[in-house]
Amino acid sequence: MRYQGTTTPFTLGVGSGEPLTTSVLLWTRLDPVDAAVAERDLVVEWEVAADPAFTQLANRGWATASAQDAHSIHLDVEDLEPDAPYWYRFRAGDHVSTVGRTRTLAPSTTVPSAWSLGATWGSAGATGALPALADLARAGLDGVIHLGGSIDATGAPTDLEGYRALHRAACTNPDVQAARASAPWYALCSALDLPAFEADPRGVARQGAYQAWWEHTPTRLGAPRGIADYVIYRQLWVGALLELDLIDQDQYATGAAAPFASLLGSAQETSWDNVVGDIGATWTALVGRWALTGTPGRGWDAYPAARTRWYRALTSARLGGGVSIHQGSPTEGPAGVLRADLGTPAASGVGAGWMRHDLTPTRWTAHARLVDQTTGEVVASPPTVTIRR
Repeated sequence: MRYQGTTTPFTLGVGSGEPLTTSVLLWTRLDPVDAAVAERDLVVEWEVAADPAFTQLANRGWATASAQDAHSIHLDVEDLEPDAPYWYRFRAGDHVSTVGRTRTLAPSTTVPSAWSLGATWGSAGATGALPALADLARAGLDGVIHLGGSIDATGAPTDLEGYRALHRAACTNPDVQAARASAPWYALCSALDLPAFEADPRGVARQGAYQAWWEHTPTRLGAPRGIADYVIYRQLWVGALLELDLIDQDQYATGAAAPFASLLGSAQETSWDNVVGDIGATWTALVGRWALTGTPGRGWDAYPAARTRWYRALTSARLGGGVSIHQGSPTEGPAGVLRADLGTPAASGVGAGWMRHDLTPTRWTAHARLVDQTTGEVVASPPTVTIRR
């Protein structure tokens, strides 16, 4: 049925994610929904235009918000032009959502002349101002990597409704909404979004955590619905300029003393051995929680044999101008494998910082955007690294 409520259902904002050459994934979640229709699927209208005033409509239609998925919408809009900006919105009766900005990608055989990427992590359901995300929203980026930590699930929920409540609170933050609406996102789910394994040995809470993360994230991944070992690692491309390898460094880690100790797990290691660098893109970005150069005693540093296997795989791959994008401080990359480990700034008392990446076929430049913890202002650093090819 069509939404007919008297209050706006678009209180959680809008977003887009993982665009392709002629399509883009649009997201929203209807909230609040009247109790009388809470168990029913609801239909809303959507519009995509080639201009922010919506005088040049490119596509429009109706989307179903499933009650089973907390009335979230993951809509794949097709038949768009390659390498073009678009604006989108949703309608429900007399209510209109915020306008979001997105863009399609260049064809797989094309090397774009320039592309801008933001990388950040965290927010953890903050209710106050997040100046770094507000700054990111104003940056006019082509894409945003979110490394996880939309909520802080430490010692918190044990069921789906508890995780939904945390994600809902995070999505009500206006700076989070502005950042999500500003550009297409490439999102990972990290340990902060999930219960600790030792607190949830049977994976019951983890099923709810993954479902709630998906319901509140603009991603092409399918709904997890009862899956405790949800596959979130995947490979994406920006024409022939950039290969994005989104790596799961939380879910499959074995004990460090296990016979085949692995941060990624054997199945994921094998998967990446087969595909990393396989299209010969100009640049390859390995995206995950941990720096390959290591955090003492944690992440890759606790799995030296696994890191050696990963280095060998990367060395033998057609790895174009490789970099690592992760949480933490930027460091130099391992010689012969990566050009740089580009960490996003750590969270501060007034919100996480972010890293801006500007790519051309011959140069990758990264700038940290840091939040002054005293004033709350965002301060741009000099280039953290400039890599030339």
